[in-house]
Amino acid sequence: MARIRWNRREEDRLLRSARGPVGEDLAARAARVEAEQERLAPVSADGSHGREPGYMRDSITVRNGRDAEGIYADVGPTAETPDGHPYPVDVEFGTAPHVIRPKGDYPLRAADGRVFGREVQHPGTEAQPFIRPSIEAARDR
Repeated sequence: MARIRWNRREEDRLLRSARGPVGEDLAARAARVEAEQERLAPVSADGSHGREPGYMRDSITVRNGRDAEGIYADVGPTAETPDGHPYPVDVEFGTAPHVIRPKGDYPLRAADGRVFGREVQHPGTEAQPFIRPSIEAARDR
């Protein structure tokens, strides 16, 4: 008769640890997705919301973690507008036409100083997907 003892610590290391083969594979795939997002992310020549050009691209990171289901890697940009809106979502999906109003008692101005007035009808923006297409990079080539 054969006796088998299951080593739960080794199982955990192999399947659920960042240092096991599954964790190392996940880290490699996350790094490929991160690199692809950085390659595909659009960069405004003027910057955005008073930030330097490349602010959104430079905010792309990998955040590793572990929860009740196991290890995971979140990959993506953390850039926000000054009021806390995650604007990479707007870049990824585009925006509908909308009205822009100043937050204070002053007119809206362009970066070059032109004055627009108290309200601007923004035409919206076209989607520039870079997050969803980057997921392909996680697949083995």
